[in-house]
Amino acid sequence: MLMKKIQRVEKLYKEFLSFRERFLKEAMELATVTQTAILTGEAYRPIVIVPPEKFLQFESDIELWAKYAFNLEQLATDVKQFGAAKRLFYPFPKLITNASNVTYYTNEASAQQTRTVKAALRQLTVAVRSARTHQPPEQLEQVLDGLNKDREILSSLPPETVLICRRTGYNDLYCSYETPDASGRVVTRVSSNGAFFDGREVTEIKLAEKAQTNKTSFYDQLTPLPIKMYGGCKVYLEHEAKALKEHLKGTKQERRIQSRVKRAAKQAAERAAARRAREEAEAAAPTPPVNDIE
Repeated sequence: MLMKKIQRVEKLYKEFLSFRERFLKEAMELATVTQTAILTGEAYRPIVIVPPEKFLQFESDIELWAKYAFNLEQLATDVKQFGAAKRLFYPFPKLITNASNVTYYTNEASAQQTRTVKAALRQLTVAVRSARTHQPPEQLEQVLDGLNKDREILSSLPPETVLICRRTGYNDLYCSYETPDASGRVVTRVSSNGAFFDGREVTEIKLAEKAQTNKTSFYDQLTPLPIKMYGGCKVYLEHEAKALKEHLKGTKQERRIQSRVKRAAKQAAERAAARRAREEAEAAAPTPPVNDIE
């Protein structure tokens, strides 16, 4: 019984992967805007103006995508061995209608995950095994030396210590557009599965005139561990990050209190000055004559 369920899940998953590949291939061919993946150099996150003659096809395909995802998730609850990455079907491709004045822009982004030192050491063991199998001989010694240094650092920490692995240096892609149902502009993040606009309503997508700003993070005030096994990620100790957050929160509250005190002192000084000015004006005013009463 279980074997039949596993076979059913595998069959459905293979069908979805084939469907997804076809869908995204056509989306990339029609895309007006895409992003380029840092690691692979491949284009992804398509923003598509769907030609009118293809609108019904894309509408039907996106509905089919949702059905695949629903069925796979339902079956996965019964088949624990099913290990498909949900990021392959979530979020769904986004079909947007009744839109106008569509623009796009990018924003700096970051992503982070937490794991214990114990889990990191297990991952390191796997990384060492993989390096011995796949690394070219001329690079193996250098790679293993780096992993051994990582092991020394991790082994010096309690096993349940929580690490934060934080990745920066990439951008998220966004669309902004107007719609009759919204009072202001609608903003949506474009996922790797794409955003699709009805070509009967949208004929162009412009780059938004949006100034790029360099964001700062409180992580800039922390010193990361010199661990290299996670590639482009910086690794921090969670307890240090939490302590810094509390410190900054307290400092911010203290500044707020000091600001209120200064504002109250300034207002009191202004009231005192106004009172003195009135008193001086009254003292300088001539005294009116007093008529004698017989």
